[in-house]
Amino acid sequence: MTDHIADTTPDVSPRSDTREIACLRAQIGRLETLALRLHDEAKEAEVSHALRRAALESWVAETETRLSGVEAENALLRHEIAELHASTSWRLTAPLRWLRLRLP
Repeated sequence: MTDHIADTTPDVSPRSDTREIACLRAQIGRLETLALRLHDEAKEAEVSHALRRAALESWVAETETRLSGVEAENALLRHEIAELHASTSWRLTAPLRWLRLRLP
């Protein structure tokens, strides 16, 4: 029975432990370096995202301002056209416009 236990225990020698520890420390170093690089890349991505977001928000605000101006101008022109169509001169010249459309 003691032979069975001795066969299943791993080979634990000071030399293999030292090598394994060195490999693990090297792997930890690589992982720490990778973690730092990923952290830096994440920060750069956050800054880039914030800049793009600010640019888009500025563009949206500018576009909304321009749209408001266009809508105001559109309303003014529609009002002027309505006033023109309601004017006496427009009504008096209606027969002339009608004839001009009918004659070649």
